[in-house]
Formats: sequence, structure tokens, C-alpha cells
Amino acid sequence: MEVHIISPEGDVFQGTADAAFLPGTLGGFEVLDGHAPLVSTLGKGRVLIRRAAGFSDARMREDLAPQGEGTELSLEVSSGVAQTSEGRLTVLID
Repeated sequence: MEVHIISPEGDVFQGTADAAFLPGTLGGFEVLDGHAPLVSTLGKGRVLIRRAAGFSDARMREDLAPQGEGTELSLEVSSGVAQTSEGRLTVLID
């Protein structure tokens, strides 16, 4: 699925992912490709993006770096909103 994470300062991440874990205000949840349309508020926590093939073709903020074997990206958020639709996840964060 295509993932686009945006902050007030601009684009944070844009690329393809196999899965995304998000800190919903009512509890964490996972989004996979083909997820049903969804809009959710986010609370304080960690956004985790996974892609088995790595992120060499993704665009990301300079301070983000893949972790582990290069298949995970993680960033802390204080709040935000996430929306899924037609194979795309858009996340607006503070």
C-alpha cells in the first residue's frame, strides 16, 4: 500500500509498505494493503511502518532511518489523524 505521512513542516515519509502500526486514541491498530476505508484519530505513541523489501525507493525526512534489517521505520507522534482508502494510507501528524 502507498503510505504518506505529513507533518506541519512538510512530508515525513512517502513510499510503499506492507503494514503500518498506528497509535489510535482508543488503542493501537494495524493497517494492511486492502484495508477497509477508515478514519481514526491518533494519540501519543509510535508509528511503525514495515516493508520486507526495504525502503530504498521511499522518500523520507533526513532524520528517519530504517531499523533492524532495514525493513522497519519508526517515529514518535503526539497526535494526528489517519485515513485509509483504495490501497493508500495517509497520516497527518503533529
